[in-house]
Order: sequence, then C-alpha cells, then structure tokens
Amino acid sequence: MKPDGIQINDLVRSLEKRHGVKSGQLRNEGRRFSRFLKALPGFKLVDPDPLLFVEHVGRVVVDGVLQVGHDYEKQVRKRVEQIRSYPEAGSVSGFRLLLEERGIKQLLDFDSQETQKDLLDVAQFFSGQGIESYSDLRGWLGPEEHRDGLLSVQSKLGLNTRTPFKIADKTADYFRLLVSHWDAVAVDKGIKSFLAQAEVSAFNSNRYSYKEKRAIIQLAALELECRPIDLDQSIYRFSFVGPSKSPTRTKEAKPEGKSKYCLECGKKIPGRAKYCPECGTRQM
Repeated sequence: MKPDGIQINDLVRSLEKRHGVKSGQLRNEGRRFSRFLKALPGFKLVDPDPLLFVEHVGRVVVDGVLQVGHDYEKQVRKRVEQIRSYPEAGSVSGFRLLLEERGIKQLLDFDSQETQKDLLDVAQFFSGQGIESYSDLRGWLGPEEHRDGLLSVQSKLGLNTRTPFKIADKTADYFRLLVSHWDAVAVDKGIKSFLAQAEVSAFNSNRYSYKEKRAIIQLAALELECRPIDLDQSIYRFSFVGPSKSPTRTKEAKPEGKSKYCLECGKKIPGRAKYCPECGTRQM
C-alpha cells in the first residue's frame, strides 16, 4: 500500500530531525538498497501478516514476549493463534486475569513459569501506562519516546527472569509492528543479512547504528512507493518463509554462490554452505 503524502512528509521530517547532518547519507543508502531489491530475483512486495491487524491485546503481548529466542513459525505462531481465540484476553486486564486463572501451560501449552511472569510483567507495565484496550495500546506505541520507554534499560522488563526475553531495539520496534503502525520496521537478522548482501552495511558492522539502519529501510520503502511495514514484512517473507531461502546477489553485489553472510554471527561463508563453519548455525 502506498503511503499518502502527509505520512511521507511527516516521516521524512522526523528522520531529518533525528539524524541531522547524516540524513542525506541515509537517504542515499535507502536509494541504493531499493535498487538492490528491485534487481533481486524473486523478491516482491507482499501484504503484511494478517495477524498484525487483529485487535487483541493478548495477541500482542504473547507474540512480543515469545518471539524472543524462539522459532516464530514453529513455536510462536500457534500460541498467538491460541490466545486470540479468547475474546476475554483482548484487553490488558482481561489477559492478566485469564493468564493468572488458567496458567501458561493450560492456556498456551508452554511450560515455563518464568515466561508466564514475563507475560504478566509486560501486561502490568502497559497497565501502568494507563493502557487497557487495543486502541489504547496502539496509540501509546505511536511516539518514539514511548517506544524507547519499552527498552529493558528503562522499563526493566525481562531483567528479573532467566528467560531469553529482554527488550532491546529490535523488540521495541517489533511491538510497534504488532500493532500495525505504518512506519514500523524491526531490524532483525533477515534485514541485517539483506543490508550486508546489498553492501550497505556488513552484518555486524558498527558503521550505522540500529536506528540509522531502520531509517535506511524506511527510506528505501518510500523509494519503492510502499509503507515501511510492507517492506519489513516482504523481507521477512522472502528470507524465512518463501520458497527462496537465500537472497541471490545482483549487479550491485557480488556474484551469487561465491559467498554469503551467516545469519547468526555475520561471518562471510561459502554461498552453498548449509551450516556456518564458524558458529555452526544452520542457514535458512
């Protein structure tokens, strides 16, 4: 879906304000990345996951917590579908009450009391912000300062359990994705791999900060005349769900098959390698 002119202008102005003198460089990188995607065989823009538009607080909390450290398609999606089947979990208080009464094992077939604590802590945090309905949650997650307030270093979420769940930049933006904000982008391994293959930024490079990489994707989306959320979802689908698991190289990148970057450690590895020789991670 093509964003309207007001949305585009507002996003560009906010990025210019946030990134200052570096804005021009980021816009050039966005153009470069958009050219890479246009030349990438098999890549196409797709609609976002329909789950992102289900107005249900429990769905957002379960998805946001369980996606950290777990395989989404194998471990998370079915549990998100499970919780959305409970209308009473559609609000913050309803979700908390249901989880406390039934427990995570019965409700989600997930045997971890510490993960249950994470879920309840997130719900309690939202409640403390005056959030009750899905509409409240979506509205609260709009401003950047609220997104930043979700980070574990500020909210303390995830710091009192031994689970993988913590909120760093990617997960903070993922919560915005879960309530379908049009400009939402969560810079995950798939996006980092694409940026590396486009030779915009090596996988673990510090050349650009997290928010600068996010801006590059947002600006690339505008070049492609789509919303940032559409581009985020299209990259995810192409990387992890679609029939082509390894993006092919283009004229602007190195030839296909010679090398690629490990999705976990970012090391350059043989293009046909199924496992990384450095860290052993299976390649998607």
